[in-house]
Amino acid sequence: MSEILKLVKMDLIIIKNKSVLPFVFFMSVYMFLGYIISPYAVLSPVLFAGFMIQPLFSIDEQNDMSRLYGSLPVSRRNRAIARFMSAGLITAIALVISMIAAFHSVEVGWFKELNPELYESYCIMQLEGITIGIVACFIYAIVCFILGIQYTLLYLFGASKEAFTMIATFLIILGFFIADGLFFDGKTMDIFSNVLSRVMLKSAILFYIVLYGASVGFLLICALISGLIMKKREI
Repeated sequence: MSEILKLVKMDLIIIKNKSVLPFVFFMSVYMFLGYIISPYAVLSPVLFAGFMIQPLFSIDEQNDMSRLYGSLPVSRRNRAIARFMSAGLITAIALVISMIAAFHSVEVGWFKELNPELYESYCIMQLEGITIGIVACFIYAIVCFILGIQYTLLYLFGASKEAFTMIATFLIILGFFIADGLFFDGKTMDIFSNVLSRVMLKSAILFYIVLYGASVGFLLICALISGLIMKKREI
């Protein structure tokens, strides 16, 4: 575990000057706009947080970091797990900051006066149980799902195919929904929604545990698959 944490630390150090400051600026501007529009809008930047890690793939490939890693007593599997863990950690940090800002925007209440209709919609959603915490949980799950697929494709095809992996990720997700509609009449998503609804009705804490746990678990599975891809490529 200590080896993985050291690799995560190294990833964070590398991207500190390359990705963090531009993202913080973007996040700050978008959050400010969210204060005016809706508390839910404040959470939107989290959708892009995981992409801060993407430059690391290009850096690895351009500097042939695989040779450096190969000369060190570092497991290929741990390298992949650390990269996915870095993405999950950065997304989680962005999520916490966004949630704090979202709750603060409710207290400040600028959007209440500027957008009365949106404020009414916000109140209705709160009454229906669609809270800031629930929305944040879904956003984290969506980000983990997208990053899990795209990072696995990056390990499979290489950083030079970054644009291709982004398009392929979109097509895979779109293909899933199309296949579900054509062959299962949308029942797969209905089952998924019903399960989450039942869990939410039983316990909000259980809902958070299930969804956050599933998100992290999906990233871990993708990390293990990526580790196998790296191992096979270097044999």
